[in-house]
Amino acid sequence: MKRLIFLAMAGLLVLAAVACATERSSSPVEGSVSIPNAIGYGGSDDGILVQFLEVTNDSRCAAGVQCVRAGEAFVKLSISVDDGPSQESVIEIASQGQPSFTVDRFTITLLELQPDPPPVGGVAQSQYELKLRIEEK
Repeated sequence: MKRLIFLAMAGLLVLAAVACATERSSSPVEGSVSIPNAIGYGGSDDGILVQFLEVTNDSRCAAGVQCVRAGEAFVKLSISVDDGPSQESVIEIASQGQPSFTVDRFTITLLELQPDPPPVGGVAQSQYELKLRIEEK
């Protein structure tokens, strides 16, 4: 009976070790992520840390307003790869297209800046949320 319990415990330990190894080998950074303002995404296990610092300018057409020009928004990010020094980037989000840029081996595509459209009167920094796609080459 003791031998059977010992074998069952050893089997559980092996299964737990395999499960942990499988989790570490997957790359959670791939795909779309949403980052609220002043929050980061990623870390040393992911190979990249993206910090959403602020929206420096948002001239997009507000909800319910007729605009001649769609406007744009500028988003400031801080990005660090493999625990290296962080670098700040200001990225323009225009009415057409999805801006992409490359940092080391990662391509970052800005998908959305929410709220879109912004409300009349503007948006508090704490209410912004940025949606990104991060892909490792």
